Amino acid sequence: QNPDLNGMGCALVGVIVDDRGASWVSVGDSPLRLYRDGKLRRLNKDHSMKPVLEALVADGELTSEEAARDRRRSALRSALMGDEVPLVDISEEPVALLSGDKLILASDGLETLSVEAIEDILKSLPADTPSQVVADALVDTVIQAGKPNQDNTTVIVMTLGASPGGTLEPEKPITGGSN
Repeated sequence: QNPDLNGMGCALVGVIVDDRGASWVSVGDSPLRLYRDGKLRRLNKDHSMKPVLEALVADGELTSEEAARDRRRSALRSALMGDEVPLVDISEEPVALLSGDKLILASDGLETLSVEAIEDILKSLPADTPSQVVADALVDTVIQAGKPNQDNTTVIVMTLGASPGGTLEPEKPITGGSN
């Protein structure tokens, strides 16, 4: 109805945590990450051009400098737009979770920070830091970066802890946000 919005869409990441672990569905570039033993790893696929450009670098068809400057880097290859969705990432099997793991769901604004910077923030906080404080620390660091044209940043942190019965139970998920 509004031609000015033609081509606009949104990313989506949804997670279910149960006694088998974490399962997800995602479209777009919003990251779902697992933090365990001081290391952060992405669980879902990135549907932006970034992994395509990184593959071109690995194949020697592009330099890393060219890939970093490429204007298409953050362009989405899949998004929710009211049409057919070309790329959908659905976990085949749940990822097992351990007590102390942190799941971090975020909008792509968190990508302002490098993986190493996020790991440093998480390492600097005591393991029992409430999820709200972790989310706020991540969002505050994105804001402090002062990146021009900063994309929106929303962060949800879920810290897994052992329940008395021995099964894993998430803390209440908390969000921190910035536009």
